[in-house]
Amino acid sequence: MSAPKVVPKVVLINMSVLIIGILFIEIFFGDWLIDNRLFFTRIPRDMILEIPVDHVYGAPGGKTLYSRDKYGFRGSYEDLESIDILTVGGSTTDQRYIDDQQTWQHELKRRLEEKIGKQISVVNAGVDGQSTFGHIMNFDYWFSYIPRLQPDYILYYVGINDIQRAIVGYTAFDDLITVSDTEKSLKSMLKPLVKKSAFYNLWIILVGYSRRTGHMGHKSVDFSALSWRLEPIPDISTLSVDLKAHLKNYSLRLKDLAQRTRAFGAEPIFSNQFTHKTQVSGPFIRIPMTQSSQVALGRFQLEYSYAVETMRVCLEVRALCVDLYTMLRENMTDTDYYNWAHNTPAGAEKIGQAIANVLGSKNIPLDHKK
Repeated sequence: MSAPKVVPKVVLINMSVLIIGILFIEIFFGDWLIDNRLFFTRIPRDMILEIPVDHVYGAPGGKTLYSRDKYGFRGSYEDLESIDILTVGGSTTDQRYIDDQQTWQHELKRRLEEKIGKQISVVNAGVDGQSTFGHIMNFDYWFSYIPRLQPDYILYYVGINDIQRAIVGYTAFDDLITVSDTEKSLKSMLKPLVKKSAFYNLWIILVGYSRRTGHMGHKSVDFSALSWRLEPIPDISTLSVDLKAHLKNYSLRLKDLAQRTRAFGAEPIFSNQFTHKTQVSGPFIRIPMTQSSQVALGRFQLEYSYAVETMRVCLEVRALCVDLYTMLRENMTDTDYYNWAHNTPAGAEKIGQAIANVLGSKNIPLDHKK
């Protein structure tokens, strides 16, 4: 019999160094020392990406900086206890294809600082695709597990995704703790370990980046290539039974958010929103020639009804109210959008400025807990 082969000493040394290096990376960059309940979610975090935006804005080689800290927030702040305004919403709040320095939160911060003469923090907690269903879950699976998080205000930029949910039904983006098909195949005892892994989270970031670079994200619309027609604004006083039910449930969720916000030690701010699908021009609606009147006018009724309901509930719960629908719906142009729902940096600037004008006029105390 031949003698068993002896593993060379240099191989053992290299393997040991590799294993120690992997363990060091996992401990240092993973979530092993942090409460895993916070990170067992789909909230993007710990990432700094340069996202190509040539397919969005039509500028070859264009890129935008998109960053999230370890808690899943965009924007700068000194500490979690000093956050003045935390903004919550869907993709129009997240603004994946707008640079960190060009979001409407950044413009809101800049404008308010000019008015009050001191630095403030406006932090972005938007999640692509999330509606008020997900905003409510944020308190149970996200905000509650961030130590010392105490914003003065939580600003909800809401309406569009709730309309979409009413049209198509459930959206998985609202389920903060849904795991992927790959994770479902693992034993339940291993799921928390997988989510803690630095290498797993790196893989998630790379997958997300590849999808963005592969143009699997938001699609752009060339508005200049479309033909348009004008139609009178319809009578929207009559609501269908289904729409009434959706609005009632929407109002209950808004009230729930107001209650949770105050229980969290903050004050709620509600802002309504709208898309570019039914642009208002005086007594008319501008509609693409390719779209039927029934579809376009039905969409107008939805957006108008949700915008009005948002403000009605806001007043009822005595929150701070920003009626962007009334303020901006006639002032937004094609250059303020890169598709039907999402803004360009120019559009984000208008939104941030409008919100700042409202909040600035109310002289809100941005240091009421400090």
